[in-house]
Amino acid sequence: TDAGLAFRMTQAGQQALLASFSPSGGHGPAFALTRTSEGLIYGTTELGGTNGVGTVFSLNADGTLRQSVSMENAKGGWPSSPLVAVGDGTFLGLARQGGALGYGAIYRFATNGVISLVASFGQTNGASPCGAVYLDAAGNLYGTTRTGGTSDVGALFRVNTTNGTITRLASFNSNTGYNPEAGLMHGQDGVFYGSTYYGGTYGVGAVFRYTTNGGLSALASFNPTNLGSYGRSTLVQGSNGLLYGTTFFGTSGTYGTLFRVATNGTIAKQAPFYDQKYPVGPLTFGPGGAIYGMTLNERFQYGTVFCAWTNRAIVSTLMLVNIGEGPYGGGIWDGSNRLYGT
Repeated sequence: TDAGLAFRMTQAGQQALLASFSPSGGHGPAFALTRTSEGLIYGTTELGGTNGVGTVFSLNADGTLRQSVSMENAKGGWPSSPLVAVGDGTFLGLARQGGALGYGAIYRFATNGVISLVASFGQTNGASPCGAVYLDAAGNLYGTTRTGGTSDVGALFRVNTTNGTITRLASFNSNTGYNPEAGLMHGQDGVFYGSTYYGGTYGVGAVFRYTTNGGLSALASFNPTNLGSYGRSTLVQGSNGLLYGTTFFGTSGTYGTLFRVATNGTIAKQAPFYDQKYPVGPLTFGPGGAIYGMTLNERFQYGTVFCAWTNRAIVSTLMLVNIGEGPYGGGIWDGSNRLYGT
């Protein structure tokens, strides 16, 4: 149906089709999956469903489709983040549009299929929320919006998920980088980190940091000449304390860059992408301590799952996608070293 699929891959790169999506049941899965302790897998599609604005779905432990629930624009449409488990059997997520004011929403999904509105964005506190979010022990959800805020190029927010109050913590600008698409990572030092698509010193994106006492600032800027351009991946932090991420475009003759950045702002190219083309979505650490991610294309195929190492300047193809095309949302590993993705 060309509407997307869910797949499973072994550490050796063997792939299996789990579920195919359809326009009526939801299509266009684009964000990382969430796996529960029971082995169930939850995710979202950006489009389709009864109302045409996306769905929340779940897969059984064996990967078969278990549930598909249609979004409603009034409660948020076009899901735009991974789901985060709350601990009470519900999940929280972001929606790019809809809500009470039309600028996007935070919604709650219960496993019985009920979707409820938590909070609505109103432009000044952010608009078009997207990317990874962080839930603290007090029930506050932190994230970013692609537009809205003081300069209408994005905001960093906190929402009280009990009463629905959204607080704009900071607004992005050309100096900090702007139009963040990948969301936040909560570092080992308690600081939030992320990347932006535009802005920074060279105008092609930056890595930013946010602290409660120092506010929002640029940690490092992407340089199109010697590093790459346009941040589109959620950052991960290694045991060495360094942050890792990707740029969508690389330097001349390459198709993206895996970079590393220290919390003091020193940024460097870890490895270029040659055969794999255009890395997107979140990175994750997996078997063997390697970094895993996905690219939209490959020189002769429809995308890849790749792996890289913190002590090598090379990206290796783990799987050439041949049961679908354009893997996008990043992968999650189970206890048997199998990766699930869409």
